Amino acid sequence: MISNSDSGSDFIGRKLEMGQLTAALDNVLSGRGQIVMLAGEPGIGKTRAANELAALADTKGFSVLRGWCYEHGGAPALWPWLQCIREYIETLDAGQLRREMGPGAADIAEILPELTAKLDGLGPPPPLDPAQARFRLFFSITTFFKNASQTQPMLLVLDDLHWADESSILLLEFLTKEIPGTSLMIVGTFRDGKISGRHLLSRTLGELVRERHFHRVHLEGLSREEVGEFIGSRSGIDVPQSAVNTLHERTGGNPLFVGEVVSSVSPEEIALNQDWVSAIPEAVRDAILRRLSGLSDSCNQLLLTASVMGSEFELSSLQQQASEIDEVAFPESLNEPLASRIIGPLGPGSGRYQFSHALIQQAVYQEIPPIKKAQAHAAMAESLEHLHRDSLVQHAGELAYHFAGAQKVLGSDKLVYFPLIVGEQAIEAFSHEQAMVHFNNVLAAKEGMAEDSVIAAARFGLGRAQTAVLPRHELGLAHENLSRAFEYYASAGNTAKIVAIAFEFYAPQLSEYGLRTGGLVEKALELVPADSLDTGRLHAYRGSILGLGQGDFQSARDSLDRTLIVARQEGNSALEIRALITSAQLESWNNHFEDGLAYGLTAIEKAVAASDLRGEVTARYWACLGSFSSGDTKETERQSSIFLESAGRLRDRNWGGGCP
Repeated sequence: MISNSDSGSDFIGRKLEMGQLTAALDNVLSGRGQIVMLAGEPGIGKTRAANELAALADTKGFSVLRGWCYEHGGAPALWPWLQCIREYIETLDAGQLRREMGPGAADIAEILPELTAKLDGLGPPPPLDPAQARFRLFFSITTFFKNASQTQPMLLVLDDLHWADESSILLLEFLTKEIPGTSLMIVGTFRDGKISGRHLLSRTLGELVRERHFHRVHLEGLSREEVGEFIGSRSGIDVPQSAVNTLHERTGGNPLFVGEVVSSVSPEEIALNQDWVSAIPEAVRDAILRRLSGLSDSCNQLLLTASVMGSEFELSSLQQQASEIDEVAFPESLNEPLASRIIGPLGPGSGRYQFSHALIQQAVYQEIPPIKKAQAHAAMAESLEHLHRDSLVQHAGELAYHFAGAQKVLGSDKLVYFPLIVGEQAIEAFSHEQAMVHFNNVLAAKEGMAEDSVIAAARFGLGRAQTAVLPRHELGLAHENLSRAFEYYASAGNTAKIVAIAFEFYAPQLSEYGLRTGGLVEKALELVPADSLDTGRLHAYRGSILGLGQGDFQSARDSLDRTLIVARQEGNSALEIRALITSAQLESWNNHFEDGLAYGLTAIEKAVAASDLRGEVTARYWACLGSFSSGDTKETERQSSIFLESAGRLRDRNWGGGCP
């Protein structure tokens, strides 16, 4: 049994689980990367077990980095990973950082701007479509961690992954497949009760279980013997076995529940009788509140205010909101819950604190009457809005949370404004499922109201998010939302939005569901000026849909020819290159190989002149196919050689297989 004599703390039990974790740690020291996921109910000790492992890893020479996930949303995408990277780069000089990040530094700097202050001369990475940009970012972060672990074995601890954003989970899956043969270990914690079959983490765990270096450790409650040892460690006295048995039965051995019950009574009461055991509630809420009742009135008022702010809070904001506590009494009121370990600092000098467990925050929050909750959220929302008036977009998630809680007092205007911002931020960060939640909240708040710009914006955002994540048979929902947003913007004469929506639903044809996915493009072409750049872009899109999706060669050819005319009139090389590449593909698909080769060669010439590496690689592929199919062996060999060299510079795995 691992007890305080082993670890210098009151860490009780978990001998089997710690044995598994220690074995994984030893594998990493032998160059066999590992990932371990600690699962269990709230309060079962997942974070504590991870911390014990982190302490052990530190003694073995590991670099230990920690990240945690934020419950209420609004945190930047990849938040737990950002914390790990930020903690690590603070310890490095520019030379080592540049060596370990390599060419991927520019990609990482896109999500971690302070990196540019450490690495001079970082320019923005070349523009890519969202899926390619996310792949390149994931590849760059993975390469960075792999390189860093060559210098010193590394342990990443990611806490509360059940609250993680979509991008964080996808990066976890990506990185896990890359760590065999490295000195890198990832330990994640999550509440398995929070993970449904459709939760992204559930699907990721289903993928990772196939990997030999993946381990899932489920933490159960403490045994009766361990509960007895726990009580003795906390109270310092011997407890009758009957009391231990009852406590174990009522709490299921949950360390948080046991700890809160024991902490709510004095050692004298424990020794006096067993009333404290028989009074244990079905839920731990009453035990938590009983413990809090021993604190001063000002301390409890402080905790009530903090609970409105969430599981984590800024000390400066708390002091501002707790105006009923004067400046002299505030430090003492804060020290009480700190000394009782009800709250604790998130990090040295961060100015941020958190409740020691979310259940404590929830128990306190539930004690506030509904109207007072709304008033407290309203005061917090208005205070934050004033405090961050010059940077509202960066704090939109926090503002959305408080304006939602203040709806009974402040109405729904701000309730719908900030979730729109947070939803767009989530889409930009590829967290599409998180974006769907925010946009659906806006639509729910506006239910029954006439269609307006807010509803249209929410439908547009929701449709884009749904297009990215819904299975094929549910894509009709995305099409409906985009179509309704399109109709509103068409009636309002908003051409820019019309064109933007027309480009969004590039999805498989859904004729079996009675949907024409190119229908929005056709409608948009009727509404935009005939010779405009938008017309050219829409025809390029239409040509791709008709020629490559529906097999209508002549209509596709007509649209692509129209695109080329507009692109050359407007001097838009990017649009011209796109139309030429699509033309090369269209001609090749229809066995017009010589025409496909001609379009491909022209596209190569234009792409090289425009320094468009991706366009060049794509064009060379179709030129290679055209020359091969035309029987020109010499030209095929020439194009194939240049293609492979260009594809290598692009660093995109999708183009690593060579020409046909």
